[in-house]
Amino acid sequence: MLDNGAMRLRSTELARHLQGGVQGFYVISGDEILLVNECLDQLRAACRRNGCEERLVHVIERGAGFDRIQQDAAARSLFSSRRLMEIRLPSGKPGALGNRVLADLAAAGSADLVVVVICARLAREAASAPWVRAAEKQGVWVDVWPVAAAQLSGWIMARAAAAGLRMTNEAARLIAERTEGNLLAAQQEIDKLLLADDGAEIDADKVMHAVSRGTRYDVFKLAQAVGERDARRAIHILSGLRGEGAEPPLVLWALGREVQGRGGGNRYSPGSGSRAARPAGAAQLARWSTQLAQIDATIKGRRSGDPWSEFALLALDLCGRQALRFPTMAMSGSPCSP
Repeated sequence: MLDNGAMRLRSTELARHLQGGVQGFYVISGDEILLVNECLDQLRAACRRNGCEERLVHVIERGAGFDRIQQDAAARSLFSSRRLMEIRLPSGKPGALGNRVLADLAAAGSADLVVVVICARLAREAASAPWVRAAEKQGVWVDVWPVAAAQLSGWIMARAAAAGLRMTNEAARLIAERTEGNLLAAQQEIDKLLLADDGAEIDADKVMHAVSRGTRYDVFKLAQAVGERDARRAIHILSGLRGEGAEPPLVLWALGREVQGRGGGNRYSPGSGSRAARPAGAAQLARWSTQLAQIDATIKGRRSGDPWSEFALLALDLCGRQALRFPTMAMSGSPCSP
């Protein structure tokens, strides 16, 4: 066992700390389930490397169960010289008995027992409890912080690279938009892309294809219909996307790429034929950009409204059809085949 004094670590610092062995008492706190579980997996692996072959798990509800923890802590292992005891404390508030038991475990520093308390992010009041102060003084507190919104796409790219995937900034931003800060969902998207990896760089189109796979309606068909100024087909596809539970950020992304293409940028899904859209003027681009920003605010709950009706209005405008209102009921009917 190490005797390095008290420590407070970020989740990214735990792996390096564990390279030197394990201490007797840990607290892993945070609201990001993915990162908390990954820290716990790292600790479990380090414990196995250091001779912990037995794992005890306790889940504490309303302060009950600490008597059993005391019994297990005092007992000798029948299977190995060291044990790992995991104590899940969802509320972060163990009660009077729990405070004493955890503080004693932190201070004891038993050579044959490694204790880890897993809990949600500790508020200021909970963080000043006796057991937390004892943990700070005698053990290691791994404080798991959320990933800031501005850093999320970079986090996704780093995770993809660690998995052996090459990903563009645009693809990472799209995943970040879709998952809305949910790290577990973002990791699941990376895992899906890994299963379909062909060695090529992953761009926004590949992310879209991965999401649309297995669905009848997809955003590529929507972009194509808008690019060809086929208003009727665009509205039918929008209705189909809504009926299949498509995620609004994907639709927003597709229409945003179409607007970008009209401004002279790379086309998302070029139209074809005599009705294909031509580059737009500055006034049109400004109007569409404003509509995109308003829909984005609606999706994120910063503005009231129905994003699907707003999608329909924007699609009609992109197709050259002006409409003062597109009734919500029109989006709920049975769509035609795209």
